[in-house]
Amino acid sequence: MKAYRNMAAALAHDFRVSWQQLLKTHLLYELIAAILLVPVGALLLNLVLWLLGNPALTDEDILLFALNPLGAVVLVAVITLGVAIFSLRNLALIWIGYRAAHNHRSNYILALTFVNHHFWGVVRYVGVVVFRVGLRVVPYLLLCAATVYLLLDQYDINYYLSERPPEFWWALGLIVLFTVVLLWKLWGLLISWIFALPLVTFRGKKPAAALAHSETLTRGYRIEITAFLLAWLAFAVLVYLLSYGLFGVLVHWGTSVFFLSGSESWTASAALVLLMILGALINWSASFVVTASYCLLIARLYMQFRIRHYGQPKAINTKPATNFTRVLLSRIFPRRRFTGIHIFAGLLVALGFASAISAELFGNLKPEDRVGIIAHRGASYDAPENTLAAIELALQQGADTIEIDVQQTLSGEILVIHDRDLKKVSGADTQVRDLTADDLARFDVGAWKGISYAGERIPTLQQVLDAVKGRAQLFVELKYYGHEQGFEQGVLALLDGTGMQDSAHIISLNPRGLAAVRALDDGYQLGLLTSVKLGRMLDMDVDFFLVNRVMATRGLVKAAQKRGKRLVVWTINDDVEMSAMISRGVDGIITDRPDLARHVLDRRRELTLAQRALVGFAEVFDRSIDLPEWLEAD
Repeated sequence: MKAYRNMAAALAHDFRVSWQQLLKTHLLYELIAAILLVPVGALLLNLVLWLLGNPALTDEDILLFALNPLGAVVLVAVITLGVAIFSLRNLALIWIGYRAAHNHRSNYILALTFVNHHFWGVVRYVGVVVFRVGLRVVPYLLLCAATVYLLLDQYDINYYLSERPPEFWWALGLIVLFTVVLLWKLWGLLISWIFALPLVTFRGKKPAAALAHSETLTRGYRIEITAFLLAWLAFAVLVYLLSYGLFGVLVHWGTSVFFLSGSESWTASAALVLLMILGALINWSASFVVTASYCLLIARLYMQFRIRHYGQPKAINTKPATNFTRVLLSRIFPRRRFTGIHIFAGLLVALGFASAISAELFGNLKPEDRVGIIAHRGASYDAPENTLAAIELALQQGADTIEIDVQQTLSGEILVIHDRDLKKVSGADTQVRDLTADDLARFDVGAWKGISYAGERIPTLQQVLDAVKGRAQLFVELKYYGHEQGFEQGVLALLDGTGMQDSAHIISLNPRGLAAVRALDDGYQLGLLTSVKLGRMLDMDVDFFLVNRVMATRGLVKAAQKRGKRLVVWTINDDVEMSAMISRGVDGIITDRPDLARHVLDRRRELTLAQRALVGFAEVFDRSIDLPEWLEAD
């Protein structure tokens, strides 16, 4: 325990001596990385997309892209760039910490200069590290892929995810075992290579030599280093939990005092501004403390281990630079000396002005919610998915649009069913593509949801069109399982024959399928389903995008709408999260519970703009609040 107390005292000393320079360096380097380095990755990605002739890659295309040689090279380059950005920032902080350990004061300008001097050396070092780590990761990925192929390929993946048969648990257990082994190997590399970055930059060693030298320095002491890193990890978790909890307390205060108590709208606006500013400060401060403490720890450990092996090492001798910030302020305000109190007071004044302006501009706004409620496979929370019963219930529950999945049978008919087989919905070990529509009509696909739905059958697309026409819009998702013949033509023929060209929209995960529909008939609205993206997704030749909740950021929503395209989010079944998504401005919410979505929309009409934003904060930080009064069902 004495060693830990001594290390904690040493780190506290180093932080006390250098925290100002650490803070400036951390902030400046994040700005430099955002301005100069991050766009390099975007430029590289866009160059590849230009060579491929695509504006963007989504879901399936990304997987295929990563598996070809060009994609693998780009993936490695992007990973290398990301790790390099991280390493360069850490190098600057380690440099400051190393000087602080020798009681030498540093300057953030010199730290950035030092990093710039060793820029290409660090990039080469990161390249070597990424390559060596990749040699460990590739076999792991192959083992996981083989496990999924051998154990989970007989039926549709949705069956395994919902029913979780024994083979699912075997596959999960094997993948967990492979993951534990990989993490153990990577942790060993982290420990043995922990001093490689300082050796590359402080001692001028080549990357391979630095890795080997670091292994030599740590040999026999890896348990000790592991203990220090685990202690730091515990400290980092504690810092983030405290910051999260602190902001949660602020959100609780804001929502309960200014929202649930029925306060005036201007107070809710002021609370919103305070929460945004304080949240940003708390989050950034936690990130700084965790990052700085890690870099100070590496600097101290490096110094101690150099002493153990070679005696007292010399500090990096660099003359301190002029404090340019102080010179600039002294020239602007020659007769004024600014202290931390002045700065803090100025921030409070600025905060007050921001709150007042926000209250004046936004306090009484009650914007109209223009969002469509889209029933995911019908009212699938209460009724069996993709059945006429689920579709009829969704219409009764107030859905604006019904979303269904369609695929081809053996004889070419278009049926409404999601999975490639019937294992989940009927228990039958049968592929849809192996039977005709008449054969498939024998299976009960409703009893699994409840006895009241026993006897439900797989509907044809024509049956669904007849049920929905004139009552709601329709999203028709094209499901591709590799056996389709004239699939798109068949779907369009049914839609045209029913006269639903204006109310039916085609969606799919497969951009090539959507392109085929566009070539056949450009009169239909097309939507691309995706959960990840690379490149300029908004340049793709579709009319709207259907994304998951993670991708549905306010920035993407606004960017899509600015381009004249809509953004729909899937699949949201929680009342508070629905309200948060509506506040972001999404054009549609896909949900299994259209009745709940309709209820949320009705309740939101009673709220101001600021109150709606506070609901969004509560969705993330404080779900314990009884928000909820206005969301409760009648």
